[in-house]
Amino acid sequence: MPIVNSEDQVVGKVSELDLIRALMEGKDLKETEAGELMQRCPVVVNEETPLEEVASYMMQLHLFRIPVVDEENRLVGTITRHDLLRLWDKFGTTVLMVTHDVEEALLLSDRVVMMTQGPAATIGRIVSIPFRQPGYQHWKSEIFEFLYGEGAARRSGAGSPSAGAALLASTAGQKRGAS
Repeated sequence: MPIVNSEDQVVGKVSELDLIRALMEGKDLKETEAGELMQRCPVVVNEETPLEEVASYMMQLHLFRIPVVDEENRLVGTITRHDLLRLWDKFGTTVLMVTHDVEEALLLSDRVVMMTQGPAATIGRIVSIPFRQPGYQHWKSEIFEFLYGEGAARRSGAGSPSAGAALLASTAGQKRGAS
């Protein structure tokens, strides 16, 4: 969440992780000012920043949203990962997203490409995700079996993929729920 001064200029941001960290430190969020939690030098983009550049910032810096400012650094909105995917979907562009989050890959993709581990990683398995299916437990189980081995689907809540295992989630200009 962007933090602005009295002139609506972005001066920082507070993320969900900042809030969780404060709670873990025993802080009462009702008694804590945003300035105590915020990160001082936020990444911002302007209304003219190309979407490819915005996506690059998000991927490189692991951001879920970026404040959008005008020429005087005043907040005019935010752009999220979901916004980017929706825009690319609208214009029929293929999007490739690299993530270690199985849930994110399943929710945002029509295909999940799983990589083998190590510096010489290759494509291990590709799972197509049908858009009109209620839920995705079957595909989640298949992905966890690949990442963790036999029986992993039963333990699918346990941890994250081992180092080097990556999920490449792809959308190809298709819309969920489209017939």
